[in-house]
Amino acid sequence: MRFNNLHIEPRVRLLILVVSSLFAFLCADIVYLGLFYLILILPIILINNRLKIHLKTLFFGFVPIFLSFILLYIIVIDDPSKKWNFINQKVITILVITSIFQALFLITHRQLLDFLLKMGVKNENLLYILGGIASTRDLITRGEKIIDARYSRGFIGKRAMANKLFQLPKLFIPLFIGVLRTSHERADDWSQKDMGALLNSYISKLGVIEYSFCYNLILILVCLSFLGLTVLSNG
Repeated sequence: MRFNNLHIEPRVRLLILVVSSLFAFLCADIVYLGLFYLILILPIILINNRLKIHLKTLFFGFVPIFLSFILLYIIVIDDPSKKWNFINQKVITILVITSIFQALFLITHRQLLDFLLKMGVKNENLLYILGGIASTRDLITRGEKIIDARYSRGFIGKRAMANKLFQLPKLFIPLFIGVLRTSHERADDWSQKDMGALLNSYISKLGVIEYSFCYNLILILVCLSFLGLTVLSNG
């Protein structure tokens, strides 16, 4: 089920991020942390239709983290008084903090543009930020080409992930030079095409995103309620 009319207002995103981070750092009760994840974070992920990406993060991110904490507990700590509470509390805290970033900022291009505009980013500054975001794709493409060239010349034995990681130090200089070159090319190209005027025209055609007041209010109240409960329980 899709909720196309439920969007988080940009300033509310920042407020939820700050309040949620404070709650995660102050809360030592895994029950509160688990309820916060189930009541607030997971519904936002479902509404944004990002469940598959979140499940991949859980499987490839938090399962190894959980196993690492178990290994740390067995080898280093070995304190029977802490038992499993130490591991569960740390892992759930990391899960909450990471998931709230994923829920709030894994957004569409249209939402990103509206977020930047609501934050007061306009004209040339908006172009700079969009250009920086676009350059990340250029970095990945150029890095893959450099690795392919080194593989074809016999510098890399196999196309394994470990071999690619060992190649990272040798990618920095070519990538840095390539980004400098393309940045000048991109700036000249955008200047010739009057990209600022084109961007303003594009923004005017997109229209305005409608934000549900009730939806945003519920999110704020839930965050503040969990933070208040944590402060009261700690006090």
